[in-house]
Amino acid sequence: IVRFVYQTLLIYSSTSSPVNLTVTDSTYTSIDVSWLCPREFGSKPIKHYVLYRRANKPGAEWKLIQRLNRTQLSYTFENLDQSLSYFLRVTAESEAGESEPCELPTPVSPKKKAKPPPVVDHVFVRTIDDGVISLQWSGLDSDDDPDAEQNVNLIGYIVEMFDGSDWVEVERTDSETRTCTITHLRQDVDYNFRVSGYNRIGQGRTKEIDTAVKAKSPFSRPGQPSGPISITNVTRSTVDLSWAPSPSVNDIPIASYFVEKLRDGIWIKVGRLPPTSTSLKVFNLIENKEVLFRVSAENRFGVSEGLLSSRVKPTRLLETKPATNLDSTAASYFEKNIDHNDFNFVLYHDSPASTTFDKLKFGDDVEEYIKSVW
Repeated sequence: IVRFVYQTLLIYSSTSSPVNLTVTDSTYTSIDVSWLCPREFGSKPIKHYVLYRRANKPGAEWKLIQRLNRTQLSYTFENLDQSLSYFLRVTAESEAGESEPCELPTPVSPKKKAKPPPVVDHVFVRTIDDGVISLQWSGLDSDDDPDAEQNVNLIGYIVEMFDGSDWVEVERTDSETRTCTITHLRQDVDYNFRVSGYNRIGQGRTKEIDTAVKAKSPFSRPGQPSGPISITNVTRSTVDLSWAPSPSVNDIPIASYFVEKLRDGIWIKVGRLPPTSTSLKVFNLIENKEVLFRVSAENRFGVSEGLLSSRVKPTRLLETKPATNLDSTAASYFEKNIDHNDFNFVLYHDSPASTTFDKLKFGDDVEEYIKSVW
């Protein structure tokens, strides 16, 4: 009697090897690597990744270093001899066995990997003047590496400025220079600054100043008086000027206002007024000669930029006075503007003698009379 026994033979296929084994970082005693999952999975799920290393010397063999959970795709080989180089590889392990290994193409040595510099330790504003800001910083952060600047082969520092719209590079210094002065800045803008180290690998992380600053000295000259300058009551030899006070600067009080006039290309002092006065009558002007005025504010640190007036030509044609009650029939006409050819002014019964036409009779042609006698 012949009996046949049938058994089921199960054949499991293993997964393919992991891919893209790469060195991500290194020190003098360690090497960091990472990899990607296999492209093809076998009949059983991956349970572990297995790491091996072999010293690059005669007689050395592969040594199992670590078995990792299947979710971990990176590892640090530690306690390495910096005088040696190493071959490294990783396999995927399942119930079907280990895959083919994924290896580095060449041996690698534990050494400090070149990378951008660490962040600058501290950045601060050293001095501020009108339109000028000076910065200083304390070198690279050495909490993790006391010799940071030597180890990263520092080339220098990059200084950048933010003026409210974008960061722009303003200067590069060498590795020994830790100060920078930025000039030609606007005094009414808040500026922010940041500094970073750089080497042949690239630029490190930046460090900003604590708060934004204006390029205006705390010991500043006053601001320009507020304009425009109002010019009224123009006569042949006088004008009345008025303006608005200067804005307060760092609570430094205004000491006085300084008024000048431009004559023959030269600024001539007209008067100095107390800080409470913002108007002045200017005398001794030359009739029909154009004049320009300038008003400046003063404090104990200096004189502000001057506020310029519009140009004015003193003339009797512009002489005016407030209107009063007139009782003549012709007076109603005198209260109106007369605009005929070169005439453009207002006449009143109590104008100065030169502008009082006392020979007029009721019913006369006023315009023709003025044109004939002026």
